[in-house]
Amino acid sequence: MLSIAKYSELQELDSVILDTFLPTGKRSTSLVYGRIVSNPFTKSKIPTFPGYNQTVQEVPPGNGNGAHIHKNTEIFLFLDGLWEIGYGFDATEKEVLEGGDLIVVPAYECRTYTNIGSTPGHILTILTGESWVQFDQKV
Repeated sequence: MLSIAKYSELQELDSVILDTFLPTGKRSTSLVYGRIVSNPFTKSKIPTFPGYNQTVQEVPPGNGNGAHIHKNTEIFLFLDGLWEIGYGFDATEKEVLEGGDLIVVPAYECRTYTNIGSTPGHILTILTGESWVQFDQKV
């Protein structure tokens, strides 16, 4: 059966992920499929669980997420904006990406992102498998 989630109808959630309480962690998250990693009771727009979790995030300039790992592969599609990505041990390796770029982060590799642009940026994230997160000890 076809499942549809219209962007204009997604519920915007501003504090469903633990690291949004960090000074530079401000962002809103809309859950399309699956579960939010640190809040598994949040209702998704499409209620079935297809084996992955999909969100759309709006991130103000200078903000991002805390360094973390997942047990599974995570995919980031940067829809617009300018981003600095941290990855590797303690997310200390850096790469600059922009709208249209995509990264695939393997399981257990530390990752983080920051909107380094001057306007809010948007990211589509897909996390395969179980909804699980462990934040870096510095978070």
